[in-house]
Amino acid sequence: MLVGAAAGGLWLAFPAILPAGLTLVEHKEHRRQAERDVRGAILGAVGMVAFAVAVYIGVPLVGGLVAVLAALLVWVVVTLGLYLGLRGLLVHRGRHP
Repeated sequence: MLVGAAAGGLWLAFPAILPAGLTLVEHKEHRRQAERDVRGAILGAVGMVAFAVAVYIGVPLVGGLVAVLAALLVWVVVTLGLYLGLRGLLVHRGRHP
């Protein structure tokens, strides 16, 4: 509601355009870059699930605005934590993230 239907539509379209975008990246930038982009999309999706759970739990407890702000923090912490953990694991195994 705050930013309009166009901005919301972009976020809703992301899962639909991701495979096509990754195909283009694979052809132009090679498979390795496409694999990195897939990892990022997966981490972001897991973070969005954490965001949704935090909003679901938080709205009845503290109200909408506070719940959404807290959920944003949850999304950042979960996504960044997963990214840093995966990066550390890949570096430890001798692969570049």
